[in-house]
Amino acid sequence: MANKKGTTEFPKGLFVKEDEKDFIAARLSFKTEEFIEWLKSKTNEAGYVNIDICTAKDSGKLYGSHWTPEEVPATATATEEGGDDSDLPF
Repeated sequence: MANKKGTTEFPKGLFVKEDEKDFIAARLSFKTEEFIEWLKSKTNEAGYVNIDICTAKDSGKLYGSHWTPEEVPATATATEEGGDDSDLPF
């Protein structure tokens, strides 16, 4: 996520733990009331909340991360800026 512009937030009420069994990638625990409140506040227009399960660089521990992209203003195209597109091959 270091290459993306935006904000990273730790989901409230979500706890991620490793498991000794090799067929279990991670165990998720939810503090229900706290997590539901946080979840409702972060739901996007399509009705989703995306959470990444990440590994801490220093400790190697797993954690949940909610990433929100920054609003990027639309840029004008070359023709809107008065550019000449007559040399384009198509």
